[in-house]
Formats: sequence, structure tokens, C-alpha cells
Amino acid sequence: MTDVHRLYAITHSLYSGRARAYLIKQGIPFQELSTGHESFKAEVLPKGKLPTIPTLVTPAGEVIRDGAAIIEHFEAANGRPCQPAGPRQQIISALFDVIGTDGLLRPAMHYRWNFPEDNLEFVGYHFLHSQRDTPQRQEKSKKNPRVTPRVMLASTVSAEHFTASFGENILEGRLLENVNGPIAELWQWHSMEELEHKSIAFDVYTQIGGTYTMRTRVMRLTMWFYLVDTLKVAFKILRHDKQLWKWKTLKSLSSFLLAKKGFIRMHAAAYKAFFSSDFHPWNVDSRALLEQWKNVLDPEPVAA
Repeated sequence: MTDVHRLYAITHSLYSGRARAYLIKQGIPFQELSTGHESFKAEVLPKGKLPTIPTLVTPAGEVIRDGAAIIEHFEAANGRPCQPAGPRQQIISALFDVIGTDGLLRPAMHYRWNFPEDNLEFVGYHFLHSQRDTPQRQEKSKKNPRVTPRVMLASTVSAEHFTASFGENILEGRLLENVNGPIAELWQWHSMEELEHKSIAFDVYTQIGGTYTMRTRVMRLTMWFYLVDTLKVAFKILRHDKQLWKWKTLKSLSSFLLAKKGFIRMHAAAYKAFFSSDFHPWNVDSRALLEQWKNVLDPEPVAA
């Protein structure tokens, strides 16, 4: 049995960086792989259930999701070498941990998305290479004259519109309404981030002369691939848990997708709006919603 851990991460991920830095600092041998690596979907996802990053696989085969859980795994096993001895120092250490993971999230997303001249090539490369079979996809793209950089940007525009709609539904309480605690806050912060930068790709696409026809055609393809990829992952997990062909499972999946308040109808209005000739992501003004959630998740301190 090898003593090398496997860390599934993405280069530009803030939370991957937290786990990566800990492993390096503690001299823990590890091999870093992208979530696009075949082993992630074939071996890790059936055990971990959700395609989150970072995810660690121990030499014994244990799957640990989330940077905090990865660090806690090693701290608990090794006598907490990174925890200060005194209670005051421990409080300060916990405070720095919160600042690093939550307080720096918004500036991290700001510098990632709002400076495309500095970051676009880097982020685009690593987003692409976090996907499965990227080399093959790239080679196919190079050989296909219809897959131009403009088409790829149109695909990003489509995906960003969908994730903004997804985030809006979360923040307005139509999705994940039964999820609470840190997991809910993680989704809420991420939803805010999706709404904040929802027009960047669209504005770039418009400025380089992207057309309505290309944008709408690519949206149809993007949503089709989203649906197929999502169902593939869901079916793989359900098959692993021996739940796939149960009537209860199929009924629940159908309800989730097709019910009156189901996933598809929930996003139908946003999808339809995308095909308007005067569409812009900020036609739906999300500023009040963002401000509301900013006050919930990051309230201003009250003077004593």
C-alpha cells in the first residue's frame, strides 16, 4: 500500500489552496489530481457522493471532502501540531482561520473575475482542465472549424446565465430550503458570487461582436450537455447505492425535475429570457438581493 495521499483539487480554488498549503507545510506526501481525472468519477465520487473540491483519498481508501475536514483529519491523528498551546492563541488562530476561509472569499472572487486582462487565460485554462477528457476535447475542438474561441465564449455566457439563475433560486429560498448550517452558508456565498459576476462573460462576448444567433444556438447545446452530464453523475451514484431502479427513486427524481415547483420550471423563465433580442443578465436587477444576503452573511459590526 502506498503512503501517498491523493488530493483532488483545482489550481485556482481558494479552498483547494487551504488544504494544499497544509499538506505541504506538514510534509505530508500527496499527489494532486484534477477533478477531471478519470479516477475521480470512477473511484472517488461513488464514495464521496458529491463532486466537491478539495477531496482527499487516504492510502487506506478513505474519502474526505472539504478543506477543513482534511486538515482536521491530520490534526486529530497527529496531536494537533498546528494548534497553539494557549487559549488566547487558539482564539486568534480560529479567527485567522475564519478570515482566511470566509473573509477572503469575496476579495478572492473579485480579483478572479473582475480583472480578465490579467486572469482570463489562467482561469480559462484551469477551468477547462478541471473537466474530464480535456485533452481529447481540445483536440476535437482544434479539428472542428466550428468550435472557435467565440463559440467557446458563448458557451461560457450560457453557463454563467444558468448558474446565476441557480444562485438566485437559492437566495430566494426556492432551492435547498431544507439545508442548514455551514453547507447552506457555502451555497449562499457561492450564489452571491455567481450573481455578482453574471454579466462579465456576456459583456465580453458583446464587445467582440458575438451574435444573437450564435449565442442562442450555443445555449441550447450547453443546456443539453448540462442535463446529460448531471443525469450521468446522478445515475452513477444511485446505481452504486442500489437505488437507481426503485420506484421511489424514479418518482422522487421526476418530481424534482418536472413538478410545478421543480427544477426545470424553476429555471424556465430565465432560460426563456435568454432568447430575447434585448437580453442582458442585469435586466433582472439582483443588487437588492445581494445586499440583503450580504447583511445576513456578513453583517456590519454594531458600535457598543
